[in-house]
Amino acid sequence: MKARSNAMKTNCKRVWCLHGYRSQLLPMSELEQLQKNQNELITMNSFLSATIQFKVAELYSTPIDQLDATSTLQSVYFIIDVYNLSREMTPFALIENHACNPDESEVLFSIGAIFKVKSIESHNNIWYIYLELSKEQNKLGQNWLDHMLEQFKSEPGPLAFGWFLFRMNQFDKVERYAKWMIQQLPSNDIAIGDAHNLLGLIYKDRNKLDRSIQSYDKALDIYSHLGYQNSCRAIAVHCNLGLAHLALDDWRSAEDQHTQAEEKFTLLPTNYPLLKSHVDRLKAKLMENSGYAEEALKKLEKVLENRRKTLDPNHPSIGTTLNDIGSVYDKTDNHIKALEYFQQALDIGKKSLTSDHLEFVDYYMNVGRMYHKFGRFKLAYEQFELAQKVLLEYDRNEEEKIAQLHTLMTEMTIKMH
Repeated sequence: MKARSNAMKTNCKRVWCLHGYRSQLLPMSELEQLQKNQNELITMNSFLSATIQFKVAELYSTPIDQLDATSTLQSVYFIIDVYNLSREMTPFALIENHACNPDESEVLFSIGAIFKVKSIESHNNIWYIYLELSKEQNKLGQNWLDHMLEQFKSEPGPLAFGWFLFRMNQFDKVERYAKWMIQQLPSNDIAIGDAHNLLGLIYKDRNKLDRSIQSYDKALDIYSHLGYQNSCRAIAVHCNLGLAHLALDDWRSAEDQHTQAEEKFTLLPTNYPLLKSHVDRLKAKLMENSGYAEEALKKLEKVLENRRKTLDPNHPSIGTTLNDIGSVYDKTDNHIKALEYFQQALDIGKKSLTSDHLEFVDYYMNVGRMYHKFGRFKLAYEQFELAQKVLLEYDRNEEEKIAQLHTLMTEMTIKMH
């Protein structure tokens, strides 16, 4: 333990860092789960209290003679290596001046801080779990936090890790996690509604639209039952539900969801720009569907302006809006402008999404279609091939789109020769 700590101190001479320590009893089942996740990322669903003094952590440890290897509870030390964090991204606070006992040098890690499990070692019936928290990992964490704020203006909660997995395109894991949380949370916890909303999002991305709509409806039922029917959460779900109905060409149901979202938004005591952008995006989609392209463009340009004022320049939601604008220009046969916006959306996706994210399917296909219209068949083929590569990695109900890509690639091959 001391050797490992000294090595960590040596590394700290090269970059700014801090070490946190925490001792506690941990069920063997949870310890085994951590062992399976070595070199993987984890997050906490509550605030994590630690100390920067190892001797203080020792005071809270369980005597070794009270435990053995067969105990259901195991004595555990968390050693948290914090380094390379910018001032703008520090998911912890040194609170010794605000704590009940300042001598304990307490450090508090926020809900949703992303840790990497570096290693797990056992010595004399004590387990040492080495965690790493760095700028790189928490830049990823910032993505899901921004997404949560956009969805329903909420602080991180029990679903924090699920949102992170969603942004990382880990849909199978998100589904299992959300369903597990639904079983674990108290029946009156609003986070159950959030879990159903999250399920709705992943089902929509997987093109399981009927299941997506069922999940959104369930979320709205829970919010209503708990008295949150007019909340930001509910408004966001109305928008999500409207987009799912539009994907099924059920524009009347989509219009109904937008009407409810807009009416409830006017009742909010405070204006939420990101939530307003969510409502306006659905309205723009409805305008586009009804043939009002000019009005849809104006609405989407306003959405883009609001999101750029609030979000990081390379946030995925900005890429989504650029892609929406490109689609409207495409429908009005302004293919030069369409390619411009489609390419911007793709460029942002490359900076903010994992390389296998499903949003790339639409981005690559849209850019490829524009190259096709301009007679640049080789470039079009390359974009269609990239879209196909992403799509084939997932078990989706997308046989039609896969077949469409195959046909397009064959057509490009013929035209190139």
